[in-house]
Formats: sequence, structure tokens, C-alpha cells
Amino acid sequence: MKRMSLVLNLVFAGVTCAPGLQQKPAQTAEQSCQVSNLSEDTVTDVEKVRKFLDTLQKAVARNRRKQVAKLLHYPALAGTSDGKSFSIRTEKDFLKLYDRIFTAKFKKILMREKVECITRMGAHGLMVHEGEIWFDEFPDGELRIFTFNPVIPGYDK
Repeated sequence: MKRMSLVLNLVFAGVTCAPGLQQKPAQTAEQSCQVSNLSEDTVTDVEKVRKFLDTLQKAVARNRRKQVAKLLHYPALAGTSDGKSFSIRTEKDFLKLYDRIFTAKFKKILMREKVECITRMGAHGLMVHEGEIWFDEFPDGELRIFTFNPVIPGYDK
């Protein structure tokens, strides 16, 4: 039973954060990203992803918090750089946590992201950069964010 519990914990950890914590070199503004697999993904509409990323980046750049809040699927999960994690149950909860999630480093990574760098990680969803933001298409056909992970030191160059 202990072994099964350990396996389930490892599987859960892999679903929520392992893809974003893989040992890959950090991207800099001058470097291109790892090759995206979106062009090979028969499920994901690349233009829909492009529009979603553009909407998210513009809303964050203009500090339109309520617009960003509309891009989430609730409840969502958030980890912060101070080691805490939160379940974001409502738009109101998200707005209270906004500054803890969208730090200067987090925004910098998001603003540099290109659709060509978005990667689908199988059934886990689509990830921005090294897994700082996870999103996917929901049954209503809309793309929404469901997880935020903190910027890992060394991955924020």
C-alpha cells in the first residue's frame, strides 16, 4: 500500500509540475525556444492558441487583471515563489493573489513567449515556457488557464 501511495504521489507531482521542472537550459531573450509540437498536434488549433496567448499577454501588459481573471478555469491552482500553493476558487480569489502570481520575473517570461514555443504535454495540457502557466481547451471550446507555477531560480534569465 505504501508503494502504491508513493507511485500516486509521483504521478500527481508529474501532472502538476514535473514537465515544467525538467532539466533544460533556460531561454534568454536572444535564444529561440525548444521546438513546439503544436504543428504536429491534431487536437489543438494553433491559431486559437495564438489568439489566447496574445490576449493574455496584452491583458497582463496593460494590468487588466479582470480580463486575465476571465481566462482562468475555476478552481485553478497557483504556486508562488515563496513556496506556498493555493486553490483559486473564484475570480475574486484570483484578483487577491494576482500580484503574488504575476511577479516581475513571471511577467517577463510571459511577455517573451511566442506561440511557436508553446508545447502540448499530452493530456496534461499546454504549457508556457518551462511550465509557469498551464492551459487547455475545455468542453465549451474555450482555452483557459488551470495552473500557475512559480518561476524556478535559474529559469528566469
